[in-house]
Amino acid sequence: MRFADDPASDGPANLAFALQAARDPTLVGLGARRRETSAHYGRGMVEGPVGQMVSEAVVRLEADLEALSPFMAVRARAWMRRLAGDRDPAAYFTHPRAFPFILLPWWFERAARGSIDRELQGTLAASSISGYYFIRILDGIMDGHVGQELEFVPILGVLHERFQSPYFSLFPDRHPFHDRFAATWSACLDATAQDAALGAPTLDDFVTVSARKVLAASIPLQAVAWLLGRQDQLADWMAFFDLLGRWHLMEEDLLDFNEDAGRQARTFVLCLAERRRRPGQSPVGWLLESGIDEIAATMAGRMAELAECAAVPSAPEPAAYIVQRNERLQREIDATRPAMQALARVDAALSGRSSGGVQ
Repeated sequence: MRFADDPASDGPANLAFALQAARDPTLVGLGARRRETSAHYGRGMVEGPVGQMVSEAVVRLEADLEALSPFMAVRARAWMRRLAGDRDPAAYFTHPRAFPFILLPWWFERAARGSIDRELQGTLAASSISGYYFIRILDGIMDGHVGQELEFVPILGVLHERFQSPYFSLFPDRHPFHDRFAATWSACLDATAQDAALGAPTLDDFVTVSARKVLAASIPLQAVAWLLGRQDQLADWMAFFDLLGRWHLMEEDLLDFNEDAGRQARTFVLCLAERRRRPGQSPVGWLLESGIDEIAATMAGRMAELAECAAVPSAPEPAAYIVQRNERLQREIDATRPAMQALARVDAALSGRSSGGVQ
């Protein structure tokens, strides 16, 4: 079906499909993002030395898994490729919408001393990628994706060791950084558990709990600051990190709402839709009609605060990055607006109402 058209104009067959699509949120819309973007891996990615560094880090992790857990290594490699849209797993971390935990320590180092220690950054990238996979498996299990992530529990030990061990080499025993590592890592894990236990998260829950699930991504950033003796600059960078983390996870909730609704997840966006919908209107119907634009406008408004924080670190990359992210989000919403308009009308018809859709 051409979703830019009025579904009723294409006859009973297409109308039937539209009706099904409106009540089966896994079929269309922004929630199909993960399938759609898998076709775009390799375009607009981080390239050059950072891209090469990420590729080398993934190869190193795969070799470690093969050496330390050979039985699970084959399954793990297949899973890593699935996450990247059946492509090189490095693409998963260099995609324009990936959280920039690889880039943040790189940006900090270049701003702090004007050059890059490639060996240090490669070590941090390899550590962070292992840590990401650890959190991804844990978060999936906590969210109830038992069939997908539970089988990878046996490699959690390898991932955790490969995540933490580089810091024992970078910092001597009893160095203050190890306390910061423990505090940040524990807060991230605790937030992951607390987020899974939330029934119907509010905005306050999202800010104080859900958004803290990305805290572990700040560990390499903190490490570079300590290694360079620039802890005095961390407050500004962490303020930027916290705001970016909230914006990033809000974007995930927004763009994944169809997929999340299909598996009955209790995300902030879906719970907000449940609270804001009119009687008889579905939560997805509210999002299609006006909620997506409303949430996106709120996120755009947060850009001013993010831009102010991004200007503080005296590095051009963070400011340019957030502009790119916001523009990309707006383009995707604009591209899917015809489908949203059509399905908002379908949802209204199913609820016995008339609706003009998203303007």
